[in-house]
Amino acid sequence: MPAGDAHIDFTLIDSERKARGWSFDKLAHCAGLSVTTLFHAKSGRAVSYRTLTKLAQAINASPRDLTKRGSRT
Repeated sequence: MPAGDAHIDFTLIDSERKARGWSFDKLAHCAGLSVTTLFHAKSGRAVSYRTLTKLAQAINASPRDLTKRGSRT
């Protein structure tokens, strides 16, 4: 997957976060990201591949599983 910006689909992230009983703060901590970064991503801002990968790893998912269709990754 080439480097670039991606738009994240938070459907799976929110589902996994809630299933684990994690707050947004806990997800940020587990992913090694700031809460601000998560809010920006959830609001539709593009994120780096590094951010996408960290989020995917935090919930044991593939980065591809978290991207919106038609998004550049």
